[in-house]
Amino acid sequence: MEVVLPLAVALFLTGAGILPAFGVLMAVTLVSLVRYRRFRWRLDPDALIVEKGLFRRRRRVIQRDRIQTVDLERGVRHRLCGVVEVRVEAIGGVGTQGRLSALSPDVADRLRRVLLEDPEQTQRGAKGEAVEEELLARVRPRALVLAGLTGGRVGVVAAVVGFLLQFLPEEQIAEALRPWIADGPEATPLIVGAMILGLVGAALMGGFVLSVTATVLIHWNFTLSRRDGSLWVRRGLITEHRDSVPLRRVQAVRVEENVVRRFLGLASLRAVVAGRAGDSGDGGSDLLLPVGTREEAFEIARRILGKRIEPLRPLEAMPSAAHDRRRVRAAAAGFGGFLLTLGVLAWGVEVEWSPSMLAATVVTGGLVGLSGLALAAASYRALGWSDRDDCLLVREGIANRRTSIVPVSRLQEVATRASPFQRRRGLATLHLRVARPPGRGFAPRGLDMGEEDAARLRDSLSSRIGRSGPWGGATGGRRPPEGANGGA
Repeated sequence: MEVVLPLAVALFLTGAGILPAFGVLMAVTLVSLVRYRRFRWRLDPDALIVEKGLFRRRRRVIQRDRIQTVDLERGVRHRLCGVVEVRVEAIGGVGTQGRLSALSPDVADRLRRVLLEDPEQTQRGAKGEAVEEELLARVRPRALVLAGLTGGRVGVVAAVVGFLLQFLPEEQIAEALRPWIADGPEATPLIVGAMILGLVGAALMGGFVLSVTATVLIHWNFTLSRRDGSLWVRRGLITEHRDSVPLRRVQAVRVEENVVRRFLGLASLRAVVAGRAGDSGDGGSDLLLPVGTREEAFEIARRILGKRIEPLRPLEAMPSAAHDRRRVRAAAAGFGGFLLTLGVLAWGVEVEWSPSMLAATVVTGGLVGLSGLALAAASYRALGWSDRDDCLLVREGIANRRTSIVPVSRLQEVATRASPFQRRRGLATLHLRVARPPGRGFAPRGLDMGEEDAARLRDSLSSRIGRSGPWGGATGGRRPPEGANGGA
């Protein structure tokens, strides 16, 4: 039904007339009604069964013990009809395995509760005990505006504008701007440059507006709560989403702080969900907090994982050899860029060399080298790790600082790797394997640790994994069904 109205409007506007457009509208509507009448679903004790198809009948059986998430979505057309769309994801599947497009809100809510039923909650309900909902976070519209202003969309727009301007010759730009300055002074390079700067500024302003608008529309009324052994996320203005994340599937969380948000003391929070097959982009169910204070992000992580997480406690620094490695790479990159610039000027461009030209080239190369050394120092300061007995914290990143919090009970494997350059300096990287979707989600690691510290921590974590099991703790010792590893 999504294409019915646009198709009819297109036929009418192209001159086909109102009768053909009305005929197409009625035909597609009739087919949709027949398909709706052929759609069936039922809930058995151990499976959800969905049958559909107009000419070819299809029957899908989704085992209840493999159901990963059950999300509800209400777009504009759903609200007009007073219905809800239910999306069911199962472990090992690709995308949504079960889609029930039009259920009443009461039926959809009951179905979701049944499919995500937790044995402990069921026993409490049978005893007549009330199941309380714990509010973890609520993001106000003012904070969403701040999230849009400090997000990454503005940088993407600026990069696209700068990339396009590189391929537009100045003559073409002046010719394009001539109608705007026809009644004014002559299009001198100064005026053309000012107009270009104005266009870039307008593009950046448009990027800010688009970023804020998209963030507000996607995360409007963002609410994170915990109930029935799951995390419940409610968000969206035009299309309302109600996503579910079973707590037993949360493998790790990550606090993200880009440069602007770090300066303002803000952060966002994401999670790795085992077996998650759906979209996990900016609006995906792995986002547990669009923006908040740094302390708030760590507090939500603590309440979700039930671990001892102290955000203000300093992390262990990496050895000085990690800093030396970054300084060498920065110096090599700067020197290589300097030589490349000299080569281009000497053989590719006709330049009349003079002492002032040579001095300017040397000063430019020195500034590039100093910038590289400053970035190397910032990259080193961003590194850190801390073993908190029941969880491990690892941190890295310059433009976007990422602090990963991994419960020991969720670890599947711990390994150390060292490149030839790392071995020369006695360094190694500690890789923390958790169940996550194949090729997606972040991979926690302790980058450039001391070789002895990495080996000692690897052995310690491996022994603790053996005692607790990869799914101990939050699942009460129960192991997930086969295939829950998500290709990790």
